[in-house]
Amino acid sequence: MGPLQEQHWDTTRDAGQFNARSPDGTAWMQYHEDLPGQAMWWSGAGDQQGDGWTATFTASTLMYVVQAFSTALASSEPVMRPRGHVPHSSKIRITSVSSSPPV
Repeated sequence: MGPLQEQHWDTTRDAGQFNARSPDGTAWMQYHEDLPGQAMWWSGAGDQQGDGWTATFTASTLMYVVQAFSTALASSEPVMRPRGHVPHSSKIRITSVSSSPPV
């Protein structure tokens, strides 16, 4: 997919299958189609302990949702997380900032 390739993910295409892996090797996205109308997208990310999370999109998932997901997945922008909800990893840098709720 475009957003993954734009962020220099390693991508391969075979008949009915697409695979992408993030440059650091921690996240992936795959597409597979057995028969017309029976497509499936899988995605996930891992850490030192194994899989951190996985996501699945079926053939009924709207393509703009899959594209928005892949754009966010490939983004190099920092992810805001609640204090204490950052996975343990030597690859994650944490910066604490103060923020005010919207008025």
